[in-house]
Amino acid sequence: VLVVGPKSVIPNQAYTLTISNGDERSSSATLKLTLEAYDAQKNVFNYSTNVVVQKYAIINVTMQIPNIPPTASMELTIDRVDGFGYHEEIDLDIQRNLLSGLIQTDKPVYRPGETVRFRVIVLNSDLKSPQNLESIEVRIFDPEGSIIRKLISAKLFSAVFENWFQISSSPILGKWSLSASVDEEVLVSKIFEVKEYVLPSFDVQVVPSVIPLEKHKSLELIIVATYHIGKPVEGTAAVELFLQDDMRDQTQKIQMTGSKQITLNFNDYFEIDDDQQNVRVKVTFTERYTNRIITKDTQVTVYKYPFRVQLVKESPKFRAGRRFKCQLQFKKHDGTPAKGITGIVVVYPLNFEETHTSDNDGLIKLDLHVNDTDEIDIMFLGSDYFYFNETVTKAESGTDAFLKLELRSAINIGSVRPINLFVTCSERMSFFVYYVVSKRKIIESGLIQTKNETKYRMNEIRASEKMMPRAKIFVVTITKCKKVLWDSLDVNFNQLGNYNTYHFHFQLDIRIDEKEVKPGHRISLELYARSGSYVWLAAYNKGLLDMSEQHHDIIWEDVEQLCNKFHAMYFDKEDLISSMGLFVRPSPQTCENVRKTSERSGHNIHPFPTYRTNFMESWLWKNVTIGSSNWLVLHEHLPDTITSWYLTGFSIDPEYGLAIMKKTIKFNTAELTNS
Repeated sequence: VLVVGPKSVIPNQAYTLTISNGDERSSSATLKLTLEAYDAQKNVFNYSTNVVVQKYAIINVTMQIPNIPPTASMELTIDRVDGFGYHEEIDLDIQRNLLSGLIQTDKPVYRPGETVRFRVIVLNSDLKSPQNLESIEVRIFDPEGSIIRKLISAKLFSAVFENWFQISSSPILGKWSLSASVDEEVLVSKIFEVKEYVLPSFDVQVVPSVIPLEKHKSLELIIVATYHIGKPVEGTAAVELFLQDDMRDQTQKIQMTGSKQITLNFNDYFEIDDDQQNVRVKVTFTERYTNRIITKDTQVTVYKYPFRVQLVKESPKFRAGRRFKCQLQFKKHDGTPAKGITGIVVVYPLNFEETHTSDNDGLIKLDLHVNDTDEIDIMFLGSDYFYFNETVTKAESGTDAFLKLELRSAINIGSVRPINLFVTCSERMSFFVYYVVSKRKIIESGLIQTKNETKYRMNEIRASEKMMPRAKIFVVTITKCKKVLWDSLDVNFNQLGNYNTYHFHFQLDIRIDEKEVKPGHRISLELYARSGSYVWLAAYNKGLLDMSEQHHDIIWEDVEQLCNKFHAMYFDKEDLISSMGLFVRPSPQTCENVRKTSERSGHNIHPFPTYRTNFMESWLWKNVTIGSSNWLVLHEHLPDTITSWYLTGFSIDPEYGLAIMKKTIKFNTAELTNS
């Protein structure tokens, strides 16, 4: 019998356990579940219930948690009361962090005398509008910490408070802050800058045209200077190279229009001690006709070798006397396979030494017969003194079984097709149980009978909105020797290459009819969201983010950080299931996650960096309500400004909570010419 549940409870909310029965000794199992809470050694809550779970069945048991004092402690007791001896006691945490929020301002930086427009979003742990909360307290602080404005009873509308205030004509310049509180507890704060500035009309980027390697002793760079509407800028670029710290290696001055490719041959001695090292390129660009200047500092990563290696293992440990399959995976720093890499593979102490070359997928596949040794070292020796080594240990006696879960298809929310998963076990399984976990809760589960098979293709789970913004799928089985085995995989929608905002119908989707519009003309916006949801919009000029380091908008990463705040995870190599915020009883066998790999060429390697910029400005600060058609069209007049814009938005649905655009929309305002 497996009992799985959250390691924490939330006052005034339901607490659910998932219980499955794979015990072949009887037709059913009867458990007594007891929840008790103590405060200052006084029992403040006691609840017991008996549940019956039929063989090869799975059930959910829900218990309502009262308003437990914040100083209390809670314990769950599990007893089997049908003649089979079983007793477990689990300490549960009481989750205190029940509210948090996000703040959006219309710009990251303001001049003296300008108006600051802002929105405060207050959410519960499900990223929904909190019940029974009507107002918050908002404070605005200057750089010296003085309260400039205080709103004691700021009323929320669908979890959002929207307001504005005007900066004085002679304020203290620097970093200001805005905070939101409930009962004197600060939920969220945001920094914005107040300073004198001139908005730039163009931007400069520095991008390597070739992945830099130590042996090159040089950088191949492309310098790009464009106006925010995309047209090239003519001017002079002073390029400075710093190989380490502030020691300048050289300076070049070039005339350019739009873009220019240059080569910087290192003057000083350059050697990488680790696998990679950053050098700094400083470009000072002067526009020809206005003498406006922009300075751009860029960190460029130089690598010691043109590829990296990781060892991908069929199982985390080898089993003495059996075949151990693994592969060396070679990748270039841009993530593509590195094929044709030749070197010597040595496995010690197996007396294995062979020359191998990576195939078209960048793989060297190994099938090793391992004798009775405690550990093996798998090494690769390549040209230019390249060296890789990883140690693999033997599974301890009695713990050499494993379970593996693999994802074999793309994940699309809203698709009628299930997620294609494959389960492999080193032992024959009579059953296994699967769980889908999001926000420290089990949102889906099931028990599958496998007829003593070692492999099973799963088609039971479909991607759903409840998994957002990320989830874990894990599987558990019990072997004939009563060992509990498990494995898991992460589902992170922000990292899925097939992400399509429109297909995620829970998301807010905004479309525009034109990507380039004449200043002052009208633009049509199509909004798609749930019926009855409230949508808040904003648009930003492309040049403003160069004027401040402050992050003023609400983006996908903010939602992920909010989830982390509510559902903080920690890593415990001795109990990886606890890292999901869950407990499992009986306790599973401790083992490494089978998808874990090492990635080295002597030391850690980081991916080849991408160079991107993101610019916004202030316009279209409004909110609307979506009708029964899940669709709304807005017709808005653009300002009389020639520039580039980013359009962004978020929505609050009374039932489903917060949704944001996955990606902002870019469009230009420019004087259009007839072709």
